[in-house]
Amino acid sequence: MSLSTATSRAMRQNKPKKVFLYGGLTLLLAAFTAKWTGAPAGCFYLLLGTAIAFKTLFLITVFRSKGFRLSMWLCFILAGVFLILTAMLFKTIFPLPVLHTILFYGAIALKVIGLILLLRTNIKRITPPLLLLILLLPAGSYAQPVRDNAVAGYIAEWPRDSLLNAASMSILVMDVQTGRVIASLNPHTALLPASTLKLVSTGLSLLALGSDYRCRTALYYDGVIGRDSVLHGHLYVVGSGDPTLGSREAVATPVDSVFAHWTQALKTAGINRITGRIVADESFFAYEETPESWTWGDMGNYFGTCPSGLSFFENAYEITLASGVKEGDPATIRSVYPSMPDAQFINRVTTGKPRSGNNTVIFNSHYSTCHVLTGTIPARQDAFVIKGSNKTPAMSCIRYFDDYLNRHGITTAAAFDVWTERKFTKSPRRLLAVHHSPTLREIAGITNKKSNNLYAETLLKLIGVARKQCSLYDSSFVAVRQMLDSLRVSARSVQLCDGSGLSRQNYLTAQFLCDFLQAMYFSPVYPDFRATLATPGEKESTFNRLLPSVPTAHRLHAKSGSMSGVRAYAGYSENPNSTLVFAIIINNFNYKIAALQPKVEKLLRLITETKD
Repeated sequence: MSLSTATSRAMRQNKPKKVFLYGGLTLLLAAFTAKWTGAPAGCFYLLLGTAIAFKTLFLITVFRSKGFRLSMWLCFILAGVFLILTAMLFKTIFPLPVLHTILFYGAIALKVIGLILLLRTNIKRITPPLLLLILLLPAGSYAQPVRDNAVAGYIAEWPRDSLLNAASMSILVMDVQTGRVIASLNPHTALLPASTLKLVSTGLSLLALGSDYRCRTALYYDGVIGRDSVLHGHLYVVGSGDPTLGSREAVATPVDSVFAHWTQALKTAGINRITGRIVADESFFAYEETPESWTWGDMGNYFGTCPSGLSFFENAYEITLASGVKEGDPATIRSVYPSMPDAQFINRVTTGKPRSGNNTVIFNSHYSTCHVLTGTIPARQDAFVIKGSNKTPAMSCIRYFDDYLNRHGITTAAAFDVWTERKFTKSPRRLLAVHHSPTLREIAGITNKKSNNLYAETLLKLIGVARKQCSLYDSSFVAVRQMLDSLRVSARSVQLCDGSGLSRQNYLTAQFLCDFLQAMYFSPVYPDFRATLATPGEKESTFNRLLPSVPTAHRLHAKSGSMSGVRAYAGYSENPNSTLVFAIIINNFNYKIAALQPKVEKLLRLITETKD
């Protein structure tokens, strides 16, 4: 064979390799250029997938060539490149952490072997394109720089702002699919999250119990029904944690409808009179007082209610007050609903200025039946309602049921009992009727959109029952941490003391909240979880006045958190090119929330306008 013929044949054999090599490199650079310039995600995936295909074809041509031995180092390096590209593709499209880790470390091993073999070959054989391919591809696949953008620029100004220079902040905004950071400020600093902690309680309860889970409240009886329609026995109202029984929420069945159904069940069974007791069985949840880290000023108020196996009227009570004409006049109690046995009220509420709002605080604990009312209400009010925490909701429930029975033709002995622990009866209990709560999906929606503390605490205990067969807070927190581990969400820097965020000993980081929201995004219950989050302008939610007149506000699906010295937001922004996940936690700021709110709302607006 002549020299010219051999040269021509070698050139024909090398031409496909050059096409695949240079073509793959060009496509890869184009893919990351598209990603960093904000092009649609589909464009990035298409370019990345085509680049992988070109590199695969290049490897095939190398293996089939006669110079295989001379290119052994190149085969290992390019195989590593192929694996690292595949790992990134799985990370962005199919987030499987175990497979992603195996591919990544496998790629590192192949590249190390390739570089060792390279050192044993003639270094002159390395061409500039190959050197560029070797040096840039590993970094290009995993580098996720925080680029200059409006969100990052605005956050960078906050530490120098007079409103925030003494505040503690933890902020993170990232792409939910790729994890690429858009902006951050102290993302690993643990701070008080306030009600954004409810995201964890609602999300994990949906995973642990299922979106269609319903709590069950049942009516039983024991004893004998005589021919004279008299029940010689007892009635039992047995709860299983339903926080909506007796609630006025739209998703809840009106309490009179529930009691009407039970009353009809009694009449159908031939019962017109009951000689025994009406027993409230709240033992589904182990008896436990208020979380020890709740403050004295919170426990007596409606937002400091505790979960019960048999809740009623959201474990709260309403006091109707009448104020005086002038400032300083005493206010008088008109009525209390529902009734609470042995409750005593020390009323120190006085009249405030007109239209001054509710400035009352109620003090009470599990260890006292005394409720101390303090503060002021506006002048010239005939029926001003304030709400407190009912520590005996099960008793209130059966007393109200007893009253309903007597008003609707069934006579009772007006004798009551509450079981906080499971007990056995001498004669078997027979089921009369069952009431089911709204779905967990609906309960979680009220929890997040209206920031209902009782619902959040109840969901936390239901997680403990489902995963540990124990509702105590300690057991529930163990279940929560195990579920977080299964989601691969690190909770090392997290401290949990309740399920609602009311405790001032809860600590979360922006990184944790974003990692959790990212895990929920890829979970099977994400559509239901997303539906529990509020959008700006949504009526009867904490977002009803958020971002007025902002065209992109509808992209937000989030949860807010607020308490003295704390402001927080966390959730998703469904932007045209990508979905962002964000967490904003601010503690210890110098001024009132009203002064801080415009800055937070501007940040939220910038997040919704991000084109990354």
